[in-house]
Amino acid sequence: MLYIEIYMYIKATIPPLDRQSPVPLHRQIEHWVREQIATGFLAPGNMLPSVKTLCEQFGGVNHLTVRQALKSLATEGIVKPVQGRGVFVAESKTRLRRVAFIVPLLNSEMTLKIAQGIQGVFQTANIRSVIMDSCWDFQKELDNISQLEDLPLDGAIIWPVTYGDIAERIFKLKIDGFPLVLVDCEFKEIEIPSVVVDNYKGSYDLTQHLVARGRRRVAWLGDPRPSSTQARLNGFRDALNDHGLVCNRALIKDLKLPAPAAPDQPVIFKLVRQLVAHKPRPDAIVFQSDYIAMIGMTELKRLGVKIPQDIAVAGFDDLQETARTDPPLTTVAQPMERIGAEAARLLIQRMEHKNLSPKSVVLPVQLVVRDSS
Repeated sequence: MLYIEIYMYIKATIPPLDRQSPVPLHRQIEHWVREQIATGFLAPGNMLPSVKTLCEQFGGVNHLTVRQALKSLATEGIVKPVQGRGVFVAESKTRLRRVAFIVPLLNSEMTLKIAQGIQGVFQTANIRSVIMDSCWDFQKELDNISQLEDLPLDGAIIWPVTYGDIAERIFKLKIDGFPLVLVDCEFKEIEIPSVVVDNYKGSYDLTQHLVARGRRRVAWLGDPRPSSTQARLNGFRDALNDHGLVCNRALIKDLKLPAPAAPDQPVIFKLVRQLVAHKPRPDAIVFQSDYIAMIGMTELKRLGVKIPQDIAVAGFDDLQETARTDPPLTTVAQPMERIGAEAARLLIQRMEHKNLSPKSVVLPVQLVVRDSS
């Protein structure tokens, strides 16, 4: 394609920059260049217009802004500057792809291990990952998801915040053809590739273990809203029913916080006190997660309850700290690094073959029996 043809096309179709947008001007220019390459208009080997031409066509933007955009693209291997000649679209095999990993909270053991699994796969595939921390803030998560298509990204892995409905934002990304994989979450109404663990079987096996230890009044405490927790609660109920035990609704406590970042210890303490005060008192409590279980154990001890003599306790996740609690916590181990690795592999498939049918991966879990049961 002749340079003059490219120039005339750019002159006719280049969009005005949105100077009110929170997205920096150089990022907007990057995004436009990426679109031209993605659509095939700018093919490998084509020369981009000069910096001066781009400055003019983008409405008189400063040449430093254009140079910053081209430098970022060159760093990723998307374009290749040739001294004395200009900037050319690089061969596809040399391009460095970028993806985002949106997490509910960066500073957590599960997040770090899942991120390690992701990074291990991406490093061998020449893919750079960017972590976007939602900090347990639903609105921040919405903002992160909304920015995905405006940033220089080729795809994203999303591990949603527990609360709130992001289905509409996810559906828009799907319609736009943006490569996407979900972690620890599934939407029945939207077919999106996802990686989850067998939450149902893990909870079923855990409850069955407690019953085998002679526990007959087994309680549950957790937030029923996430799809993963719904599966755990179903496994809990079915295990009791299959062993001829009544699933007493009064012994199922819903942990519904007004917001993800709301203080949870007082609410967990209150629900534990309600269970201890119930007549007859439960002889076991299954907590939604290890984090909640460890908080619950603190309140049980404060109330003078002996674990497991009076009440057995179990969690889910197998965090490192659970082996050091007093007593060590019975739990269900999730393959955290493998979750990340599988999500990374799924996303690579979606980026390379966008017409693939959505695929979900369900990973096995393992019962870990310790002294708390």
